Amino acid sequence: MSLKSPSKYKLPFKETFSPLSIQKKTYDWLLTKYEEDYLHLNDKEINKLLAQYVAPIKLAGHPTGGVVDVTLIENGK
Repeated sequence: MSLKSPSKYKLPFKETFSPLSIQKKTYDWLLTKYEEDYLHLNDKEINKLLAQYVAPIKLAGHPTGGVVDVTLIENGK
């Protein structure tokens, strides 16, 4: 599916299934990145920030998840 605007931009997105192994890998990768990038934040603050983008595995009410990939395309590129 693709959303088109009257301008030169398109916003295609794709829904997909995300198994637990991919969710865990994504969560762990982003956690490591945030720990490196936000040295001034404590663990609680990092986890709060992280939970805005990736559901914590221990708290998720389901073993798998849905994913929506979004890409901004300008002038067909």
